[in-house]
Amino acid sequence: MNYASIYLQISTELNERVLSQIAVSTITLLIPLIITAWQYSMNAVFLYCTSISALFIALYRLFETQHHDNTILLQLIVFQFVTYMIVGVLINQLMREQRHQKQMLQQANENLLDYAATLEKLGIVRERNRLARELHDTLAHTQSAVIIQMEGIEALWEKNPQRAHKMFQQSLQAMRTGLQETRRALEALRATSLEDMGLRIALRNLLQSVEERASFELSYQLADDLENLPVSIENAVFRVIQEALTNVIRHAQATSVDVKLENKAGVLKLSVDDNGIGFSVDQVETQQHFGISGMREHAREIQADFVLKSSPGSGTAIVLCVGVDR
Repeated sequence: MNYASIYLQISTELNERVLSQIAVSTITLLIPLIITAWQYSMNAVFLYCTSISALFIALYRLFETQHHDNTILLQLIVFQFVTYMIVGVLINQLMREQRHQKQMLQQANENLLDYAATLEKLGIVRERNRLARELHDTLAHTQSAVIIQMEGIEALWEKNPQRAHKMFQQSLQAMRTGLQETRRALEALRATSLEDMGLRIALRNLLQSVEERASFELSYQLADDLENLPVSIENAVFRVIQEALTNVIRHAQATSVDVKLENKAGVLKLSVDDNGIGFSVDQVETQQHFGISGMREHAREIQADFVLKSSPGSGTAIVLCVGVDR
């Protein structure tokens, strides 16, 4: 019996079996490696790879005492360690990048919430400013005029009763007009018509209301395609038209006003033209006129282009253009 050949055969079979087991173990142990690299730091990945390699080296040492040629086995262990480290580094970097992106997304969401809250606060402040302007232009003016007239009535009560009575009637009429203007201003602040009816119907009702009480001829053209616009754009366009017509009624002394709202090629264009007395734009900008500054604020809110053209004696033209997404 040739014991040398039998020993060589057994050694070869054991080598092949051990190599096969290491190969299978290498694939199987990739799963916990992936989990470790995904959940923990590179230190944990290095510790895992080192521990696995140390285990296989211990088995190699044990196997080495019984067999001689184990170079392939040692190379396989080294190759396994290098492969594990490369896979661990790639997965760990991918995990870190994903966590970084998640943190950035979370930070962006927080910033967006803060921005939305800031916009809401600014909207409330602007609405309060607009309410202050409305009340100033209605109640304050009316009450100031009535107080002056009442002082005149008191002075003329005994000396000129007819003149005092006439001034009293004028005071009553001023109070009635002021009450109507106050009710109109408070009704306009609600803007429920815009929310419930849509932009086109709300604008038509607004223009008809202005036409009934204004002393000028009002013509208007409203685009048919005014549905599904962003709420911010609808509100801004409505407020700009409202402010522009209010300024015309109070200051322009116009006999003709033309309002046009077009929606073409993804651009919403508003124009308001009057033939009134006009004014110096530079002077108004310096004085920070409430109505014009309000229109500019509404235009900025929707990132729209706002153009105001006017000069004494040549009327006023207002143009607002904004892109609309469909």
